[in-house]
Amino acid sequence: MKIRHFLLLRREFFSSVPKLDNSKKTLIYGTWFNTEMKRKLEDSLVVVNDFITEEEETSLMKEVGPYLEKLIYEKDHWDDAIHGFRETERLHWSKANTSILDRVKELAIPPGTTPIKFIHVLDLEANGVIKPHVDSVRFCGNTIAGLSLLSDSVMRLIHEQNKEIKGLCAL
Repeated sequence: MKIRHFLLLRREFFSSVPKLDNSKKTLIYGTWFNTEMKRKLEDSLVVVNDFITEEEETSLMKEVGPYLEKLIYEKDHWDDAIHGFRETERLHWSKANTSILDRVKELAIPPGTTPIKFIHVLDLEANGVIKPHVDSVRFCGNTIAGLSLLSDSVMRLIHEQNKEIKGLCAL
């Protein structure tokens, strides 16, 4: 059985993050993470196991997979943040998949915030990687929400100002 997760990582440490059961998330810290930093990160990171069903995962992949399969894996990204990937953005989705994505938005996007219209779809090849980087508010808004489909994943977190501060989130 594949593990499917919903990851909500807020760009800043917001106090309005939904309080959900985070008991299943695995965070690994370096010794340089003090208690306050751990608390702030854990308060701003939500992982929801089995956010979508296997059928919903299949539905999303059936819709976007055929287009992605026509693309070649790119070796590098304009900002050098991603290697071994193919990507697209979609505005229109089937009714069933719109319902799934609306659930993501409902949980991830703070009230009163207008979500970005396009959904960014990223497919990493087996040895592909997303390097530590800071996403642009212009392109991503103030919240990053992701669905990890078809495989487990690891998110590496590095502090924006102090690159020595690192953490891992196993999804």
